[in-house]
Amino acid sequence: MQELVSGSTPASDECLLYFLRNFQPNGGHSPAYEAILLEFLKRVDQRAIKRTGGIPSERRTEIRGDLRVWFIDKIANQNDLLDVFEFAFNRAIKGKIIDAIRRYQARDATEIPASAFSSDDDDGDDDGSEAIGARSNLHRRTHAETMLELHDALEQLSDKERRALLATEYLKVDQKEAGRMLGVSARRIRQLLESAYDKLETMKKGAEE
Repeated sequence: MQELVSGSTPASDECLLYFLRNFQPNGGHSPAYEAILLEFLKRVDQRAIKRTGGIPSERRTEIRGDLRVWFIDKIANQNDLLDVFEFAFNRAIKGKIIDAIRRYQARDATEIPASAFSSDDDDGDDDGSEAIGARSNLHRRTHAETMLELHDALEQLSDKERRALLATEYLKVDQKEAGRMLGVSARRIRQLLESAYDKLETMKKGAEE
């Protein structure tokens, strides 16, 4: 971890998050760990600043604070929802920031310009809007319903099933793109999703009984 902090070549966001989640010497109170955490949170701040340029400065500060608290909480509690950030950070943080913008938009009941949802980074033309409030391309459920089910079921899924489900449900990418992320074919993604949904349904039936 000390080498990671002082390395001349910057580590990726995914790499920093991996170390934060899996290596916590002294309960996360070592100088090296704290340095990595601060670097990671600084990068989260930078993403938020890029994507909130069109909203009031007070709201920008609140969104950055919300994101910091969310990540610290999820890292400390070893929450599986961070899996998606560990293998597709740029796309996942984009959706998270847009979610925060829309939440404050609803609270303030004010118009937020479209420019608030764009940035000058190089992660493609997709503005990430489909990552929030969209419906699954396999099961017609709301995003909120899906994420609640996912949270309860994650521990029952295999690693690849979990990642396939997070990619298609949380990031809202198609099966071909999900396969590219996971290094498998679209057909394999379809098989993983079918297996994951079978487990979801079994879990739901068991809860109802």
